[in-house]
Amino acid sequence: MMNQSEVFQKRNIEFIAKGSADPSFLELTKQWFRVANSYEYSYHYEWLSRPIIQYPQDIVAMQELIWKVKPDLV
Repeated sequence: MMNQSEVFQKRNIEFIAKGSADPSFLELTKQWFRVANSYEYSYHYEWLSRPIIQYPQDIVAMQELIWKVKPDLV
C-alpha cells in the first residue's frame, strides 16, 4: 500500500507524461514563453534581495535538486 507521498508522486508522474504528450498544452507553453520573454519576465525576481534573472519555479527546482543530491559544493 502506498503512502500519501507516494500517491502524490505517482499522480505527478502521470500528469507530467500526459502534459508532455498534449500538443495544445505544448503550443500554449511556447506561446507563454514568447510573450513572457518579450517583457523580460525572468528579470522581475529576486532571491534574498539578489536578482536571480530566471523563472521563479527554477529556483524552487534548484532547491529541490540540492536537497536531493546534497552536493559537497554549490
